[in-house]
Amino acid sequence: RSARQFAKEYPAISILLMAQTIRDQELIKQLNTLDYRVIFEEILQLEQDISSTFLQNERERDIFAYYQGLNLLKRLNRIALTQAEYEAAKEVLRQLDTQKLADFIVSLTNKSLALSKEWEQHIKDAIRFYDVAQKRDGTIDRYIRAFQESKEEAAILVFGGFHASAIKDMLSEQGFSYAVISPRITAINRRHQDYYKQLMSVGHYSFETPFFAARANRAPGYPYLAATGKEVFVRSELRAIASSIEDLGEHSDPLLIERHLVGFNSAQAVQTVSAATGTSKPRSEMRMAPSFSEGKPPSVGITGASGDLGAMLGRYVDSKGHFVRAVVRSDTGKQKYKDRALRGLPDDSFQLADIFDREKMAREISASRVFYHLAALVGLGKDPKSFAENFKVNGLAAVGLVKLAEENNPGVRFIFASTQRVCGIDQLPEIQRWIDGALAIIDENAGLFHERDYPGAMDRLMDMILTKQPFPEGVYPYELGKLLAERYLERSKLKQFVSVRISSLYGPGNLSGRKVQRMIEARLTGKTIREQRETRDYINTQDAVEILYQLGAREELPAEHVIDLASGEDVSGEDIWKIIEKHTPEANGKTEWKGEPVPANVQSNKIGRDILGRDFTHIETGVRNQIDEARRRLATGEPTFTRKGPVLVIDAGGTSTRMAVWDGENLTDQIKFPTVNYASAEAQGKPIDQMQEIWLESLMQKIREYRTRHPRVQSISMGFAGPVGEEGDLTESAVIWGPEAHKVSNATLQKKW
Repeated sequence: RSARQFAKEYPAISILLMAQTIRDQELIKQLNTLDYRVIFEEILQLEQDISSTFLQNERERDIFAYYQGLNLLKRLNRIALTQAEYEAAKEVLRQLDTQKLADFIVSLTNKSLALSKEWEQHIKDAIRFYDVAQKRDGTIDRYIRAFQESKEEAAILVFGGFHASAIKDMLSEQGFSYAVISPRITAINRRHQDYYKQLMSVGHYSFETPFFAARANRAPGYPYLAATGKEVFVRSELRAIASSIEDLGEHSDPLLIERHLVGFNSAQAVQTVSAATGTSKPRSEMRMAPSFSEGKPPSVGITGASGDLGAMLGRYVDSKGHFVRAVVRSDTGKQKYKDRALRGLPDDSFQLADIFDREKMAREISASRVFYHLAALVGLGKDPKSFAENFKVNGLAAVGLVKLAEENNPGVRFIFASTQRVCGIDQLPEIQRWIDGALAIIDENAGLFHERDYPGAMDRLMDMILTKQPFPEGVYPYELGKLLAERYLERSKLKQFVSVRISSLYGPGNLSGRKVQRMIEARLTGKTIREQRETRDYINTQDAVEILYQLGAREELPAEHVIDLASGEDVSGEDIWKIIEKHTPEANGKTEWKGEPVPANVQSNKIGRDILGRDFTHIETGVRNQIDEARRRLATGEPTFTRKGPVLVIDAGGTSTRMAVWDGENLTDQIKFPTVNYASAEAQGKPIDQMQEIWLESLMQKIREYRTRHPRVQSISMGFAGPVGEEGDLTESAVIWGPEAHKVSNATLQKKW
């Protein structure tokens, strides 16, 4: 190409080259206005053009393309790409396909090769790190716009260099003049560079107490390994596998390689394997890595994430800084999660998969440090086909997941959600014989769990079981399937597992028509419903969530492989109805009771209480909270009380009150002011009711000011000073209203509000 043609095709590169030899003011101005993303895009294009011109054939061009992608991947894993480089190169990285790379290597070497599928997941993790970093640009933009609306004339913005290009674009677009001040760095200090990588990837220094890295600003996976000085997992693993396969020479049998890979230990440089006799066509083999590397920030897999318990557990795990792998069957499941959890997750946290999709579930289990299997099928008809489907989902599917864990990630902590209904049948001799017979048939036909048509294979297995032994009379297949899964899990090869027999759930976030929710909605909507007389152990959803989380987070599981998740508080349906009536005096719905009273299954709350570390939520407190949520939901006509805008957050303390706006990512417009309490001049000597009015009016004045500044605020979240009694009342609230012990109803305050 001529110089003129080169300048026309690569204008940014041309300016850079001219700036090295020509000292011209106009050229310097052009240089300062260059978009670095354009520069790197031109560099990539130039490389492509050169390769197209000088590389002789398709094979050479493919080699160059893989070289280019792997080189970018190496820099990505070291967190060494600039924002502009990342913008220009991210499509190249996204198109890097492990299977195609493996097939290409096999075509060149004529030898079989096994690569880890986990590589692709770590590429996504590293890309996600940069994507999250870019999202922080939006926060900066909001602050800049707020500054523009203020009366301030100058500001100092301190931020990392990764964001410099985007910040300059924002300032230019909004008409700001600016100066960039950078430190003069004469040399890079390796020790401080290591500090930075440690913080960005691990989340803490080596001398600090370790905690799981929050996914919002830390990259899991390979950057962690690079930051801690360990050899990059991909490179060491591939080198070791390649060396061992090379040692096999011409006797590279695919089955031998597969057996070798199952036992492969990436901590060893090379494992020797005896050559097999016979030959076969070389092929590439994709396998999931056996488990997470020690110290790696964990992913937590949750099936049934769109259900009541799954969504609340996902929200809680997410709030603790873990990466949630929420398994749902469709986009509708994503929305159900948000309806119940009252907030969403990043799109890459949702994994669209059916529990009978063997390949996808293998990937989810392999990528999880802790795996909660909560998915279940409860409501179906009582015809034989429905019974078989219920048992297949709750029993055989769970067995299949345990098998996948054994094969792909035997070190995973597997937590299985069973049911309290198992307690009523697990000791019956006829049920034990039926379960033993079903397990024997499963063992005899284990190959069905590896068939390509996996759902069809499970249908055939279901037919085999029912042909030999029909369902026992009087037992619902839901609890029978759960018991089968418990028994299979107990005899599995997994190292860490527990089955949790969960009692009847109730509480906010419950939208699946459970008994307490049905009665509350009937009461509030003026309907009459019929319910079975029965006594149950009821556990608040939040208590259950905290216990399940601790089972995943604590160092050791309980010694028992089957535990009860129960509050120890057996309550009849009639007693719960009395609580509902007490706290809904304005409503007129009714419940009619049918049948003979059914006693509660015997469960123990000891292990759950020890794990929870506090008393279980009192039934009246929990039901009152559920009534409050149901009122809000019915008033808005939505499936749940979802926030449609920023939230005004209030922390009302006895001495000071703090307020701020929470937009889902950041707190803004924070203020702190003295609380109007019994010691304040305007409230001194006033009766308690007047004190409350004065306090509320002072708070409302602040709220009005916030609503003026933030018209999109539609909801308020408030923390209040004062212990709460078993019935949900504020007790001994002397910090605001004086030295006497007062009992102030939340409902009274809400009415005044």
